[in-house]
Amino acid sequence: MSVIITIFMLLTVFPIYFTFLPKMAWHVIYIGVPLLYLLINLDIIQKKLLRIEFLKYYQLFFSIFSISVVYSLVRIIFSTEGITYLNNYVLMLSGIVKFLAILTFIDKNRDTEDTLLENFIKYYVFAVCIYVACSVLFLFLPDLKFLWQGFIHTESLNERFIDNINSAGLYVTRFGLQGWSGFSASVFCSVGIWLNLIMLNNFKSSIFYFFSLCILLLGNSFYARSGLIISIIMITLVFLHEYRKIISIKSISCVCFLGTISFIILFIFSDQFYFLDVWYAWLFSPFEAFMEGLSHGTFSLGSSGDVLINKMYYIPQNDMTILLGDGLYTYNGGYYGSTDAGIMRNILFGGVVGTVFYYGIYFYIINSMRRIVVQISKIKFFMFLLVMMVIFFEIKGNPVHLYIGIIVSFISAEIIDERNRNVYMYGRIGRTKEVQHKCCSIILEK
Repeated sequence: MSVIITIFMLLTVFPIYFTFLPKMAWHVIYIGVPLLYLLINLDIIQKKLLRIEFLKYYQLFFSIFSISVVYSLVRIIFSTEGITYLNNYVLMLSGIVKFLAILTFIDKNRDTEDTLLENFIKYYVFAVCIYVACSVLFLFLPDLKFLWQGFIHTESLNERFIDNINSAGLYVTRFGLQGWSGFSASVFCSVGIWLNLIMLNNFKSSIFYFFSLCILLLGNSFYARSGLIISIIMITLVFLHEYRKIISIKSISCVCFLGTISFIILFIFSDQFYFLDVWYAWLFSPFEAFMEGLSHGTFSLGSSGDVLINKMYYIPQNDMTILLGDGLYTYNGGYYGSTDAGIMRNILFGGVVGTVFYYGIYFYIINSMRRIVVQISKIKFFMFLLVMMVIFFEIKGNPVHLYIGIIVSFISAEIIDERNRNVYMYGRIGRTKEVQHKCCSIILEK
């Protein structure tokens, strides 16, 4: 059963579109099957998840979500070309459905005494590690990579990168089971590192979580440098925040040691592997550009970083654009305003008002952890890391819809675990207060 859960989690995080069915059919399958599974198990969800004491959180979430959608619809009415913005909300809901379905499946089929939250994190981290391991395998066995490409649909947006990957070009490491693996894959690796740090700090210090942290860092070094940077920052902050804990010192030291040894080995054998020189050049180019610029008294982060800073961010000339947006998200086959930056995309579409509504959905969900999640010690600190990661990635792109399902499932696992603890301690939900009242009565009588 563990193997089946791992496969389902892998396909939930990284859906693979095989060529024996049209890609649209796979979209229907990947959202339809989880939705059907949730409907079949609706009684379990109502009993364990949709409980009265947590009803206010669901109501507030859907209220903020509805306000944001309605505002977006109003903007689209006056500018029909902005309808592609609604895809963000579709991806949000589909992500929640898919991850809640896999969470329910884990809850029904787990065969360990670990909590549901621990199981969810374990299977997520393991699934992402498998994806990274397959990327490594494709690098060392290029013939296998060419063979795999014949079985999957390549995303039309990124078909122009396939030749670059196959010819050991700049993006040679950005290939996985899905095909093209870039910014989104790095986001999932970074979320995995965040969850991994939680496990190391709260639950377990097994070699699995030490080793998986190294694999996830390697994945970030393959897919996107921004993910690698934020991951290193998170690991450093955990180390500084929890320096008194031996486990944290051991885990960080282990990761640093293994990472350093790995890079040294790869550097020594760089002549024997065709992709290493290209990978090194891509990975360290921002640092090299920064040092070179520093020597000339200028600031530079390489071509990609300079384009992001100098061209992707600007102040719109129209005040109404800043306040209410232009109602445009894509334009002439690209993003409106010629910007990839997530924050700018949202401001150009819905202005400051729409951007507050849009990000309000995510920050409300994150804030709800403070009152709901009790298994995690120092939850506020890990909430801070999550917020920092969201903001950092939004500076570069607009990926928040990718991990909203993970965050909702994280909180849902805690809600279900809380119910299970009550059932274990008192036999049924609702007996907590009853037992407390009986205890008080006995004490008063004495």
